[in-house]
Parts: sequence; structure tokens; C-alpha cells
Amino acid sequence: MYKNIDTMKSNDKTTKWFDCRSGVAQGNNLSPTIFSAFINDIVKDIHDLGLEILAGDTSIALSYMQITSCS
Repeated sequence: MYKNIDTMKSNDKTTKWFDCRSGVAQGNNLSPTIFSAFINDIVKDIHDLGLEILAGDTSIALSYMQITSCS
């Protein structure tokens, strides 16, 4: 889609520069549409595993949901 050279940072350590050949650049007009197309399936799959997903602007958290029977 476009040529992009990127780096990642985690725990104050930065990777070497690498070619990023997939995804959509931040700020691209397609970003919200592509995100919407995939997020619903991901959330459904997470719930099917018995997990709950909480998403904020900069982080995603998973927690275990205990399902009990009322019989």
C-alpha cells in the first residue's frame, strides 16, 4: 500500500529500523474503516474464550470472566 520504515519502542528500548509491509499508516483515511472491520470479530473471539476486554486510547486489558450456572 505504501513504503514505510519503522521502529518499535518497549521498556525504554528501541528496535532497529525495519520495513513495515502491512497495516495502515496512522492518520490514513482508511484507518478507522479497517479498524472497524476487524475489531468486532476480535472482541467476539475474546468473549468466546471467557475473557473480557477493556480498551482505552493507549492500552487494552483482558480479564477473566467467571461464568456460573444458576440451576
